[in-house]
Parts: sequence; C-alpha cells; structure tokens
Amino acid sequence: MHEKAKAFAPLALGLHDESACAVEQFRAPTGCSAAPPETEIAFRLPSVRIEQIRTGRHRVTNLTALTPIDGRRHRGQSLRLLDGTVA
Repeated sequence: MHEKAKAFAPLALGLHDESACAVEQFRAPTGCSAAPPETEIAFRLPSVRIEQIRTGRHRVTNLTALTPIDGRRHRGQSLRLLDGTVA
C-alpha cells in the first residue's frame, strides 16, 4: 500500500482530478503490449462522478449519480460506456 497524492482543480459545478496518470499497479498479460491505463475523474455538484479510463485506443467511461430520497437515503445510478457502447 502507498499513499496517493491528488490535485483537484475547480470546475464550474465541481472538481476535476488533475492528477490523471497511469495506474502504477497495472501489469499487461504476457505477450501483450498494452499501455498502462490512464484515469481521469471529475466530480460535478450536486452528486455526479465521471471516471474516464484510457489505455491505447480503448476507453471506458463510468458515470455515477446519487439522487437524494430523504435526509438519510439516496438512490444510486450508474452508466458504463465501453469504447462508445453502453454497457
């Protein structure tokens, strides 16, 4: 385990993780020349998280939104796009 340092920059409605970088623990399968994935995360108020992961020509985008139901509960919704295809 190691400590991660993150740098966030303000957005009009949230924060953006400026430390988009290659994932250090990534190991490509033997015989594969895949580049380490790069991850970029944005938080949009009031409750949206957008994570984009890129490796080579492939891209995965995860969108997570939380909708308040009352003072103690919320509903979470997620959408995943794989190279532009909804999954």
